[in-house]
Parts: sequence; C-alpha cells; structure tokens
Amino acid sequence: MPTASRCSPFVLSILLLAPARARAADPPPPPAAASKPTSAAKASEPDALPGERAFNSCVKVPSGRRVKVTLRPQSSLGDLVGWISAMTCKRFIVPQSLAAQRVTLLAPTAIGAREAYRAFVSALSVIGLTVVASGRLLKVVPANWAVRSALPVYRHRQRGRVPHGDQMVTQILRVKQAQVGALGALLGRLKGPAGDVSTWQASNTLIITDSAANVRRMVTIVEALDEPLPGARIEVITLRYADPSETVRLLSSIFSGAGGAVVASRG
Repeated sequence: MPTASRCSPFVLSILLLAPARARAADPPPPPAAASKPTSAAKASEPDALPGERAFNSCVKVPSGRRVKVTLRPQSSLGDLVGWISAMTCKRFIVPQSLAAQRVTLLAPTAIGAREAYRAFVSALSVIGLTVVASGRLLKVVPANWAVRSALPVYRHRQRGRVPHGDQMVTQILRVKQAQVGALGALLGRLKGPAGDVSTWQASNTLIITDSAANVRRMVTIVEALDEPLPGARIEVITLRYADPSETVRLLSSIFSGAGGAVVASRG
C-alpha cells in the first residue's frame, strides 16, 4: 500500500487595515447635490497609494500663519519632502536612490510657509541636493545635475532680481571693460562645488550657474572689477601743421613707462 506523502502546512497571514469607525453620535450628513469630493476625502479612500495623502490632502498654509517644525532629528529625505509638500501643496519627485538620505532641520520658533520652503532648499543643499522644476512638478536631484536642468535664467538687466537663498539659478552677465576670460578664471575659483562658470568671447559675456546666494556674490564682484582703469582716457588731437610721426615719437618718449599709448592716424 503506497505511503501517503506528508505536506508541510503553509500559512498565509493577511493584515487588513480598516478605515476608522465613525462616531455613532454623529448623524449622517445630508447628500450633496453633484458635489466633487475634496482632496482630503480622496486621500482617505482605501485605494490611496502610499504617499498620496501627503501630496493630495495638504492644506496650504496662509502667508500670515506660522507653524512649528515637527520633524525629528535625522529625518529621512522622504519625511522632509512629505512635510514641505503638505505645507506648501507642491508636488515632488524623489528618486528612490535619494529617499533614504538623512537630514536634520531644527527651528526653535514657528516659521511661515515661505521661510519653511527656503529652509527646506537650504537643508537639501547641505547634503548636495537641489530642486528643479519639471512642468508642474518639482524634482529633487543632485546639485551638480542642475547645470543641465531647466533652471531660472536671469539676463544682465535682471541681475538685481536674483533671489536670496540656496536654490540653483543661471545668471548672464555682459562685461564692458574687463577681459571676460580673466573674470571667468577668477569666478571659477569662487563658485560652489556644483556651480559652473562659462565665457562667451564673441559678446564678452559670462554665464554663471550656482546657488542664488553665490550668484549674487559673484555679480557684486564682477561689477566692482568691470570698471575702467583710474585716470585712463582716450584723447583725439587733430594736428594742423606738425608732422604726425614726429609728434608720436615725441609724446611716446614723454609718456614712456606710464602705461599709455600714442597712435597716429591720417584722416
């Protein structure tokens, strides 16, 4: 008689999370006529994806209201993004490879939404990250990727509008007096680790990409250096009787060593 084979028991455990039970004392609300569900109602549905509630059920903090930073020390990047998203109603894309990074954001007093977002960007910069726009979304990326991203661009006349903060921006500067190559080499030593300084010789132009705070600093330096040499000027003298070549020789001997130049031109 064949021996019956033994089968090891297999147990499958399933944990179901049921929605919170409604209070019995509350009467059912009257049906709303063709009303759209609120974002909070959508987020509380059973089929809400992980993280969907943080992005969809946020209530934007009014500009005058101040809130406390409730993040724990060494919070994960995912927790930090979820917190700022719930406060500002902005949507973010965070690569899985970056989500586990840790950061500490401490604020002893309550702060507003704008201050909170600037603190968020500064916290990202500390760990080598930044935020770039992608349509209606914001992507958290390594700061050295920002040079190839769609950053805000400020033209020469807009240099005074560069914001304060650690977000990455690009500034275009026209150089009038100084040599653009020499300025580019100087700014290359002043840029941040993720920054970039390029020169366009054809139009004597600098293209600077860095944190907004460092861009403002470099603009100030360029404006201070892009000045004519003190005391240097160009004079055009028309000769009526003197020989131009002899006059050039005489004046050159007088101003030799002073850094000037005398050129004759027959017009």
